[in-house]
Amino acid sequence: MLPEYFIYIAASIRILAGLLYIKSILKGKTRPSAVSWLIWSVSPFIAFFAATFSEGFKLASLVTLALGISPLLVFITASVTKNHLFKLTLPDLICGILAIISLICWLITKNPILTISFAILADLISTVPTLKKSYYYPDTEYAPTYLLAILAMSITLLANKETTNYSLIYPTYILLMNLLVASIIITRKNRNNKNKKNKKKKLIKKEK
Repeated sequence: MLPEYFIYIAASIRILAGLLYIKSILKGKTRPSAVSWLIWSVSPFIAFFAATFSEGFKLASLVTLALGISPLLVFITASVTKNHLFKLTLPDLICGILAIISLICWLITKNPILTISFAILADLISTVPTLKKSYYYPDTEYAPTYLLAILAMSITLLANKETTNYSLIYPTYILLMNLLVASIIITRKNRNNKNKKNKKKKLIKKEK
């Protein structure tokens, strides 16, 4: 277990990951799925307030809050620069509906588990466009941001002293999701690079 103050480091790393992603957008190297990042900003805020109001502020919740702030900054940057992929689809509408349902669940039932579950479900569905984009167009994504998020979530879980609180549910989910996205980006980029090298070799052989 890590000292609890490491959670501050984890939150800082998550913000840094977002800033690096923004830098990549501004350089024109990365084109995020705007819908994914918008929902990724809404869902953590819902999870943060649900956990905080149910059990009081826990230090681990600070990371969940950072998980909302960072994507929001990415979404704003991508929207302002227009360097993004934006296509409103049925899954996007479902995500919006689920986000609204999670808010209604909290207002009516005050049940944090139910609220966070809907928030995670909305987040999960909103990740689909990024997963598809990462698979087919890995060069439009920036893997270091997801790797830093994995590091931040790992630190959060290791530094948390309480094993049963709502503030840990969302970071655990984010850790698993970022592992999936990062693995797809890295695997597909490596495969594309190998294919490019093989094509070059074939061209050289033909020229000879």
